Order: sequence, then C-alpha cells, then structure tokens
Amino acid sequence: CLRCRRRPPAGFMSCINVVREKMKFPSTMDYSMWGSNTERGPSGGMSVYLSFTAKNSLGADLPYRAYCIIDDLGVTLQSVKPR
Repeated sequence: CLRCRRRPPAGFMSCINVVREKMKFPSTMDYSMWGSNTERGPSGGMSVYLSFTAKNSLGADLPYRAYCIIDDLGVTLQSVKPR
C-alpha cells in the first residue's frame, strides 16, 4: 500500500519514476523498501536497487528488481529483472 508508507528518499523516487516510464502497466507498480537499497560510488554517484511488484497483461502480480544509476547526468535505468 503506497499510502501506508513514509515517502522514500529522493534517490528511490527518481528510480521509481524512471521504472514507471518503461512499464506497460505503471499504475500496478507497488514498490517495497524491504530488499531495496542504495550505494554511494567513489565518484559521488548513487546506485539504487529497487524491489517492486507489477501486474502483467494477464493480471498476475510478479516480483521484480530494478537497478538505476544516479549521477551528474541524471537517472539511468540499467536493468529490470524478475526476482
């Protein structure tokens, strides 16, 4: 439940927004802070690992993990893979 949680840090929100832009059914995305994390890189950039579920075209809720990089150039979605 998105309304039930506190708002995640800005890095997570940036990654969430990029992932949503790439999804077929963005309104079905439900992210979780459990299993998600960030790492600071040596150059000051940030890596974001995001766990979420989303429905496929058949209505099944499937688990995924996204990986984004945030740096001076913006947010880059590196991958989205099934968990």
